[in-house]
Amino acid sequence: MLNKEKYEKEIVEMAINNRAFGIDKTTNELIKCFGTDCRTCKFNDINLAIDCKENRKNWANSEYKEPKTFTNDEKTLIRVLDKVKYVVRDYNGFILLKTKKPMKNNYEWFGGDAMYCTINLLTSATFSAIKWEDDEPTSREEILGE
Repeated sequence: MLNKEKYEKEIVEMAINNRAFGIDKTTNELIKCFGTDCRTCKFNDINLAIDCKENRKNWANSEYKEPKTFTNDEKTLIRVLDKVKYVVRDYNGFILLKTKKPMKNNYEWFGGDAMYCTINLLTSATFSAIKWEDDEPTSREEILGE
């Protein structure tokens, strides 16, 4: 199912009211574009390489993914480890904490100054929402809901 199919009713309602829309990064809900802080929108491109309209179109035509949820222990761990910017799971199931955005090939996540971490010995934070099959690393902001 594509995002435009999942959010069809909300998109039509926004169109009827002649409103551009965004997606709230934290709640994954449609929001009015105008009068909203752009930093809270998934379509905001910090690098300004692509405008919001193009990001909105790309999002609408991409596959819908259920949002990941994280426990309080997982959020607390990421808050404490303030240098961690991304979390990924490797092919063997180990969690990797990254200080820079890593890239993935068929065998591993590479780059990003990894720390292998057996965090289950230190805390109940298992990051079960993070899978090897993920195409993108999970960001600190996504985990903390920012």
